[in-house]
Amino acid sequence: MTGIFAHGAERIPGEPAKLDPPSPSTYNRTMAQLHVALSADLEHYVDRRVAAGGYADPAAFLRDLVERDQHIYEADVRRVRALIQEGIDSGVLDATPEEVLDDIIAGISQQDG
Repeated sequence: MTGIFAHGAERIPGEPAKLDPPSPSTYNRTMAQLHVALSADLEHYVDRRVAAGGYADPAAFLRDLVERDQHIYEADVRRVRALIQEGIDSGVLDATPEEVLDDIIAGISQQDG
């Protein structure tokens, strides 16, 4: 299902949301508005979550979901960058992948005895 954004552009499914940034004079004073189309089932779910407490309204619930997703995404990016750096820092092996696996298997076999 596509949604219509506050500035009138239609969202392409699978593409990230693109909102026009607020003008510099209003950047810290306003929030962007995003209109989201939900199926009836999702709308009822959001309503039940808000009614269960913890959220003032559906917008607060959706903001919380987006913020949690943002934190998870940023943590994933940091983790992948750290793994890439670890690989770079580990240097280059002169052995082939097969030789590395043979060494690993030989080490395991020696431990097992």
